[in-house]
Amino acid sequence: MLRAGLFLYDSLAKRNVLPGSKKLTMQKDSPLVPQISTCFEYSDGWVDDARLVVLNAMAARDKGADIRVRTECISARKQANYWLVTLRGPEGKTFTVSARALVNATGPWATSFLERMENTDIPGTMRMVKGSHLVVPRLYEGEEAYILQNEDGRIVFVIPYENDFSLVGTTDENYTGDPQAASISVAETEYLLKVVKSYFKTDIGEPDIVHSYSGVRPLLEEKNASAQELTRDYKVELRNEDNEPLLMNIFGGKITTYRKLAEQAVDKLAACYNLTQGPWTAKATLPGGDFSDPRTYARQLQRRFDWLPETLARRYTRQYGTLCEEFLQHKTALSDMGEDFGSQLFAAEVDYLVEREWAVSTDDILWRRTKQGLHFSTAREAQLKAYLQQHPLLGQYTAEANLSAASGSDDGVAATSQPV
Repeated sequence: MLRAGLFLYDSLAKRNVLPGSKKLTMQKDSPLVPQISTCFEYSDGWVDDARLVVLNAMAARDKGADIRVRTECISARKQANYWLVTLRGPEGKTFTVSARALVNATGPWATSFLERMENTDIPGTMRMVKGSHLVVPRLYEGEEAYILQNEDGRIVFVIPYENDFSLVGTTDENYTGDPQAASISVAETEYLLKVVKSYFKTDIGEPDIVHSYSGVRPLLEEKNASAQELTRDYKVELRNEDNEPLLMNIFGGKITTYRKLAEQAVDKLAACYNLTQGPWTAKATLPGGDFSDPRTYARQLQRRFDWLPETLARRYTRQYGTLCEEFLQHKTALSDMGEDFGSQLFAAEVDYLVEREWAVSTDDILWRRTKQGLHFSTAREAQLKAYLQQHPLLGQYTAEANLSAASGSDDGVAATSQPV
């Protein structure tokens, strides 16, 4: 059945970039337990979701968008044919803006956000489902990811992660409450560890867990469907009443269809204002993506900056692409990169993230813009925090504790997930 499914997968998908699937016979040096003798291999794409969000915000800024990070939308009121929107900025100050259209693209907050709007119906079209992941020391050599079929019918991925680790996930659990408070449960941890143990020779337990994280999927509601059975499709709902401001709600969706969803949403908005430019993003690269392939570009970086370690050239390529040249220019030695916070994180990169990518906190730097937090000690984090507190561009952020309290979303790019 797997082979037949992959045959259809190969037939339906264009193979201009990714190779087709094939059958593999496991050898003695396989990382999998001896009972597994046959596997099927196929190729797919992967993405750092946090980097994807930031780069889309940067692309929007380059097109003229006003990105307001750490800014919460408190309320929205209809005023004739426009919305009067009250916002709260990073320092807690409120201000208002007016808009002819409001797009509610707040993900798992999509229905709760509507409660802040006056005289607005709240549709019961969405269910929140939590997914959790574990990060453990690397389980095997090689760049392959594994899809593990569990006895309950669900699948779990094991993916090479940040060179030294393996990422294990995900789970599916119905969730209620604040999406920002989502965290992995004991049951989810045990579930993921059990699946890994049943497939891999390397034995891991709870003490091996380096990091964990959880997210909440905003899925379309389906009557009598379990969390695993809910569709990953999306719904774009447009409310365009006469003599009233326009409201667009986006429910559901997933990362692999985000551009198609966005294109559909913008097309609907454009039609309301007689804009006829048409779609253009299908072939557009995100900021920093203007190179042929990662290996070639990493080698080019090392030729241009011959003092740059190979591991750093690879990381810069993966996380920034050609954007890294903004903080590498005019540098002639590693010592020119400024203060060393450890694990090859230097002040030049931190300054770039503050100046160009809206980073203001240690979590922004270590987890959202990079994943260097996996390598950081408490002492190193304190060193970075002290540096940020003295940064000339961050004077308005007087204390780290104020940062998460200043916004309804602490992901550092709230303007991409909350309507402004």
